[in-house]
Amino acid sequence: MEIPLNIHINNNEEESVDIILRLDKKIDNENIHCWIAEKNDGNVEITISYLLENKSIVNKVIRKSNNVLESEDELFNQLWEKYINISSKETIDGVESDNNENNKTIDKEPYDPKLIRIDSKNLSVAQIYDMIKNNEIDLTPDFQRNIVWNSITDKSRLIESMLLRIPLPVFYFSADEDGILQVVDGMQRLTVIRDFMDNKFVLRNLEYLNELNGKIFNKKDNHDKSLPNEYRRRIELTQLICNIIDPQSPQEVKYDIFKRINTVGKVLNAQEMRNAFSKPCTRNLLKTLSHSEYFLKATNNRINPTRMVDKEIILRFIAFYLLDNTNIDIEQKEYNGDVDDFLGNTIELLNKADGKYDDVIIKDFNKAMKNAYSLFGSKAFKKTNLINKSLFVSLSRVLWKIDTEKIDNQLKNKGETYYQNLLESLINEEEVYNNALSASTNQPNKVQIAYKYAQELLRELL
Repeated sequence: MEIPLNIHINNNEEESVDIILRLDKKIDNENIHCWIAEKNDGNVEITISYLLENKSIVNKVIRKSNNVLESEDELFNQLWEKYINISSKETIDGVESDNNENNKTIDKEPYDPKLIRIDSKNLSVAQIYDMIKNNEIDLTPDFQRNIVWNSITDKSRLIESMLLRIPLPVFYFSADEDGILQVVDGMQRLTVIRDFMDNKFVLRNLEYLNELNGKIFNKKDNHDKSLPNEYRRRIELTQLICNIIDPQSPQEVKYDIFKRINTVGKVLNAQEMRNAFSKPCTRNLLKTLSHSEYFLKATNNRINPTRMVDKEIILRFIAFYLLDNTNIDIEQKEYNGDVDDFLGNTIELLNKADGKYDDVIIKDFNKAMKNAYSLFGSKAFKKTNLINKSLFVSLSRVLWKIDTEKIDNQLKNKGETYYQNLLESLINEEEVYNNALSASTNQPNKVQIAYKYAQELLRELL
């Protein structure tokens, strides 16, 4: 695989050059990546290596020649965004597509326009920056798609717009009940502004203010490298138009607002929108479960996390788990076939619970995943070679209730592949069951059929 990078080198004077990083084919372990710059006329040497472990990057090592002006973080971020974008185009999610579901449209009750509560405020960049630093605005690294601008030119010209007093597009926030602002639209712009004011990058390739190229926001030990005071003040005093969605707005109103403004750039999918309205505790819960060794083993590490497909299928489990588990004091509404509404409501319930039931959810989820692997091995949750959402949810709804030791004893008596073969036979021989897992799978009657077959399959273990 090849990844193009645009970098700046200092060979007597600053020069912008394009280079190619190639993945070293000599490394057999697919989890170890080593990117090496091709030979070029600028005598540029770059090596970026890291280990992918449970979807996280560890042991990151970056080496570059002294003539490369970009920092190590800037080089890695540019590589990583392009790698993620290319990989997501070349690979599938690892989960069977919902495109064949053909669900009938759920009639929605119109909501009262008076329930739409959005406050418009003008806040200075200095105020916004302080709010980010005080955790009053949530800019956590796992927010939305984990994708930020990595082009130094794009970032620099956003800063240049403020220096030229060109108004920035409107920002949208959603306030939670604790007063914390979640970013609905504008996260990438805010990240760039914060990073510049944190002195994490220097300005390059400015279109009009060429004299500011190479300047950092405020390098206290080197005033020549810093922006002049008048320009720093101009940034700090820049007024941003901020529309803030009130926490009292009903869930469907907030999601509708999000959908209406989510029309440009890299459009968020349904789970990414739900993530935008999740409190940190809810996002941390989904992140913890998506990194669970039991989940990764049960799904054979086949679910691509790039567009939060893993977190959506986990949220489906939690949604029905809250419906089934009467020991948890959360009143989950009945499922009516509207998946988006059902999962959105689950996010609201988890937000309100504020982590109160996380430990028990994690324990029961891990038990379900561990039991799934014990019973079905690498074929757990698969009807084909991909993870099937209906199988995942229906089997998991039963598996979390089963004692692990009982499974071990049953497998000793019946053989390790007994349940794996039984499930395969049911899918192949029972047309009603196969259809429930294959077409219009989100319809309530199909969900109930899949659940009943899962209960019957595992009846001896309950």
